[in-house]
Amino acid sequence: MWHSLQRVVFPQDEGLLALYAKRKPAPGKPASLAIATRFAADFGDGESFSFDTYFNAVFESHWLKWTTVSSWRLSLEVSGRGRVNVYRNRASGTTSLLSTDEFDGRNQVIRIDVAPSNDAAADTRLYFEIEAEGAPVTLSNATWDGEVAVVQDVAMAVGFSTYNRETYVLANIETFLSDELLWQTLQRLIIVEQSEEARLEEAIATRPQVHDKVQVIRQANFGGSGGFTRAIMEALDQKQATHILLMDDDVQIEPECILRTVAFFSVASNGVAVGGQMLRLDDPTTMHESGAVLSPKTLRVLPFDRGQGAHSERMLTQLSQDRRIDYGSWFYFALSLDAVRHVGLPLPFFIVFDDVEYGMRLARHGTNSVTMPGIAVWHETGQNRDARWKTYYYQRNVLIVNALYQLSPALRPGILFMRHWLRRLIKRDLAQPALACDALGDYLRGPSVLGDDPIARTTSARRLCAATPHRQASTASVVVMALKVVILGCCLALRGPGANRSWRAAAAEMTTTAWWRRYLRLSG
Repeated sequence: MWHSLQRVVFPQDEGLLALYAKRKPAPGKPASLAIATRFAADFGDGESFSFDTYFNAVFESHWLKWTTVSSWRLSLEVSGRGRVNVYRNRASGTTSLLSTDEFDGRNQVIRIDVAPSNDAAADTRLYFEIEAEGAPVTLSNATWDGEVAVVQDVAMAVGFSTYNRETYVLANIETFLSDELLWQTLQRLIIVEQSEEARLEEAIATRPQVHDKVQVIRQANFGGSGGFTRAIMEALDQKQATHILLMDDDVQIEPECILRTVAFFSVASNGVAVGGQMLRLDDPTTMHESGAVLSPKTLRVLPFDRGQGAHSERMLTQLSQDRRIDYGSWFYFALSLDAVRHVGLPLPFFIVFDDVEYGMRLARHGTNSVTMPGIAVWHETGQNRDARWKTYYYQRNVLIVNALYQLSPALRPGILFMRHWLRRLIKRDLAQPALACDALGDYLRGPSVLGDDPIARTTSARRLCAATPHRQASTASVVVMALKVVILGCCLALRGPGANRSWRAAAAEMTTTAWWRRYLRLSG
């Protein structure tokens, strides 16, 4: 049977056109393209537009590897006179013309069947071009379909974890509402509000059109991991829900991405989760992250494609390659609820590395994470924020991940700790090394620290950063901090193996619903 996988879409903001369609140069003529709707556009006579773009190319190698799609069909409705050319591009740089279909008239429906690539290692993508010849052309309702034997039911719940971001959450709900098919497809929106005030719940109450689909849950601030885990727990209680999508509260999204995620799961092979890619909100055609791995050598996250133009030919070719990733970041991450039942709930990390640990745990149990090109959000990079207080969580949580997955030899974490923070002390910023030392001390205390009050821990870290200048004038203070870093690094080298065993022994209990219910102070 044929199943719709990917609609061709146009941007609401023409400044983003390069991510959706690109004009083939016509010397001496100004571009002539008028976007009529998100699914239709008018092309001037003599124009030629390619859909070999981030949001409208079909990254074939990903679909063939991770789903049961066995063949392709491009369906589109056109008016005017011209032709449709379909191409296959290989990461090696070669491009093949697969078909040419001419049209002349109004509201013509063209269907073009495309056999799959016969080279699984070629890293291919499919796209088409429209050429207008002798008259303007209108393109509408273009869709890429896949031939599959079985289509699985997918009921997607969406989980937001939010803290004083009601404006962003409401904007995302309006985006969902703007696409009727998307709104009908979503099973439920679960919003976990961890703010001091209930403004979001009140705002939702004024929108009767969303009442039956939006659930707002209030709880104390347990960070991103606490908010997302609560959303997962609520989704597990929804009898109809089969999958959950975790999204940051302050992203902007092309709504078609969620429908593509649903379509992907409906034809997916077993054992796959979908991570979205991240485009820069302040530079919206630039990639910030298209997946990442955790380096065992440095215990640092290494993102792919940071700073590259998502509209460039080079970037599209790189994205055609199905690269192994360790996890999907929780600014956009979707998985089946059956996978959650199999591996358990996330660990209570508060923030940072919760998504890394969960992705690695999923992989250990047979569910691989894949980032799909054409599925992305726009998000702030955080480069202009003072996020020094997060150092505590980064240092503590990466040590926990290293313990659970035994990434590095026994002495390496202590050596890395000393090397990294002694180098940072050259900048004379004492706040981050101090927080790293606190984190290491808590790590050596053992798993009980994750049951501590996270609000008190975060408040303490923020106060330290607020009271500490970015550059310390006192050389004596820097020397004292350097000695502390060395002493604690040596303690980690000596006591690390024992602490690692404690963390591995305790981790399974902290991923159960019973543990999380106690931690979140739930009753009933």
